[in-house]
Amino acid sequence: PEISPYKAQDFSLLKPGTAKAAASKDKNNIDQQKAKPLPVAAATNILRNSTTESVGNASSSSRGECLDACSHEPGGAGIPQRAQAAVSAVLTTHFGPTKDQMIPFDLELLDLADNYDNTTGMFICTIPGTYVISLYLMSHPGAKVNARVLINNRPIAALWADDAKNAGFYPSSSTQTIAQLAFGDQVYVMLVDGGYGDSWVHANYNVFTIFLLYEQMF
Repeated sequence: PEISPYKAQDFSLLKPGTAKAAASKDKNNIDQQKAKPLPVAAATNILRNSTTESVGNASSSSRGECLDACSHEPGGAGIPQRAQAAVSAVLTTHFGPTKDQMIPFDLELLDLADNYDNTTGMFICTIPGTYVISLYLMSHPGAKVNARVLINNRPIAALWADDAKNAGFYPSSSTQTIAQLAFGDQVYVMLVDGGYGDSWVHANYNVFTIFLLYEQMF
């Protein structure tokens, strides 16, 4: 049989006596790579060197200082502090049957940057960047749920679940996406018609989550 292309080395498929030679060859290659000098960037936007000289003696010291793009904890050891934004909210009441309505996920499990309004279900971005957005919804037996995740009235993700044959189970579905958000962008979940009528969301089994993946630095 051929060696799997997904494995760097599959010694079980090599002929007797070749495994040791292959391992030795790989070790030599690794040693050669370690011996190579690491590339040095010609310029950097993160660190700059500042030299401080003491008046009382001839000694001088150099240290790396962060630019304004990175924030430090006062009095800390110079470790950059990342901006934080994360929301997780649950709908604790039955919602519907209805359509063209925003879902007010009322129970806030987490809201790090105070971006979320649990009376409307709306997240407002205050830290521009790349966000992960996920949604899980469950409907009632014999019912359905048809929903959209929107940014400023623009759909970015869809969700559908249906007990069309009245089998008696609780239909559920989930969706997840990544989006670039600017300051003031509004993110929310809407139940929509889409030609299929009302949606009916069950209580307690519905979660709306948003968290910052990368902050926009420029």
